[in-house]
Amino acid sequence: MKQAGGIATTRQLLTVMTRQQLDVQVRNGNLIRVWYGVYTTEQPDLLGRLAALDVFMGKKAVCCMDTARRCMASISRTRLQSMFSIRVCA
Repeated sequence: MKQAGGIATTRQLLTVMTRQQLDVQVRNGNLIRVWYGVYTTEQPDLLGRLAALDVFMGKKAVCCMDTARRCMASISRTRLQSMFSIRVCA
């Protein structure tokens, strides 16, 4: 998970544990379900949720006005643009 930015899919996790072990890890709070089939080991912030959404969708998430504003407030513009496609929604 560390190599993937702390995010893993069900498919990836099932290569190292059984489905029952995955369920126990989620139930015990060792894994957090961010999106359907996407997990992390720590409670994600906004950027973490967007990164997990990228994994879920299989492509870059697009931030609209409010989300982009909150992202911009937390990190530099250059870093944000390199991570996500930013577009102003009409």
